[in-house]
Amino acid sequence: MPGGQPADQDIRAKSEAFDSQVGQLPRKSGTIFEDKAISRRELLDKVSVNDVYATEFDPAARAIYEEYLRLKGKDAAIGITAYQQKMQDLATDIRQRLPNDEQRMRFDEMASHRMQSNLDAMARHQADQTARWIARTGDAMAQALSKRISDERYDFDYVAGPEGLIQGIRNMYASYGRVTGQDPAASALKAATAIDRGLSDAVLTEAATNPAGAKILYDRYESYMSSTAVRRHVLNHLLPAIRQEQTAAVYNDVIRRFNLSDPDSDIHAATKWVMDPNNYQDQLAGPDQRNDAAKTIQGAWNRARQLHEDNQSSADSNFTDAVAKREIAGMGLQTWRDSETGLQPSSGIVRAALEHDANPTAPGASDRDTLVSLAHDLSNRRMNSSGPIDKAYLRNLVTHRDFRELRGLYETYRDPAKSRWFDSAKTAYYSRYADPNGPNGVNADAMKLFPQYLTDLDQAVRDQNLKGAQIRESADKMLKDTDRALVGQWFGNTALGP
Repeated sequence: MPGGQPADQDIRAKSEAFDSQVGQLPRKSGTIFEDKAISRRELLDKVSVNDVYATEFDPAARAIYEEYLRLKGKDAAIGITAYQQKMQDLATDIRQRLPNDEQRMRFDEMASHRMQSNLDAMARHQADQTARWIARTGDAMAQALSKRISDERYDFDYVAGPEGLIQGIRNMYASYGRVTGQDPAASALKAATAIDRGLSDAVLTEAATNPAGAKILYDRYESYMSSTAVRRHVLNHLLPAIRQEQTAAVYNDVIRRFNLSDPDSDIHAATKWVMDPNNYQDQLAGPDQRNDAAKTIQGAWNRARQLHEDNQSSADSNFTDAVAKREIAGMGLQTWRDSETGLQPSSGIVRAALEHDANPTAPGASDRDTLVSLAHDLSNRRMNSSGPIDKAYLRNLVTHRDFRELRGLYETYRDPAKSRWFDSAKTAYYSRYADPNGPNGVNADAMKLFPQYLTDLDQAVRDQNLKGAQIRESADKMLKDTDRALVGQWFGNTALGP
């Protein structure tokens, strides 16, 4: 045998070794199974935690986080604590429902990292929105204090004293700037803008009703305005109001001094007085303002005079109507007063009426030259009142019928919208009967028929409410009638109309 050992000894040795190995098999198998069981339990814990995190914690935590990020301004500034607590409560609730320490430990690791990241972002959002809220609040407060400056403009200490509104605006912006980290120069600029706005409003609000008082305010607060540009802006709006008030004072004085409410007053003496640099030195700053004041006074006098003339013309016209209707005669002609204007007729109309009353015989026909002159003045828009027509009637130069037709024509003439056809009607007539040697460049015989043509056309326009082409058609028809009348004249048959 090799090694010199007996064969039976070798067999026994192998047999004992085998028995020893076989005896160890149950212990090794148990260890393997035990390790596999632990690995399975760890896997199940991990999967369970992942499931809870993914399906419960993550969606709920994300919803809380995103909801907070949607908050702005004040809501975000003061609401962060509540949302932090919501997220903490969510993690605590889920953790308490986990079945063992291993799962709770794994969940804590995962949730704490997620929560810290979200809370950091929420803190940044809060800081940003807090700064914005503070800035907006500062601007709103500055606007409120700025309005108070205007409200309390006559209380100088309350506005500009050491603890007044102006200093309050400066202090507030400086404080807010420190909290938000804003550049001090930017905070100072914001304060100056709010103060300028308040002082400008104070001065210009007062200027609307009291320019002199506004100038006092400006002089008092000028040094508190931030720049020359701001002061210029205020003065550009203030000085016209001051000049207007000064001009009004001069205007009232001149009206009283020269009795300019009387249309017969001396307007030239009044304007000369205003333009004299020795007068109104404290109220009129220079030639331009004096010239403006003089023009204002001249315009007021012109309007008063025109109003008086219009009223007098109306009174004269109503007086003549009353005479034509035989409503007044005799002494009534000298005592009559117009019920609309309260005026008596002008002296010329009264004298003409007295003459008419003394010679009551009406003319059988109107004076043709008078008719032509009146119609020509009307068609050329040279008649300022119905006075010429009234006087012609009262002097028995036109018949009652022609008087009425001319007065109707004058009423049309006074209304530009109704008298637009005048020019075309006159041009058509003058062109048709042009004669360089005749009166007004028109055939003398045709010119005698012009008044009737004009008054007939006016009557048709008013009675039939003719427009545009209808007026031209009517004018053409009347021109043909005039042609026939002229032919009759040439043959010795005068046809001057009905």
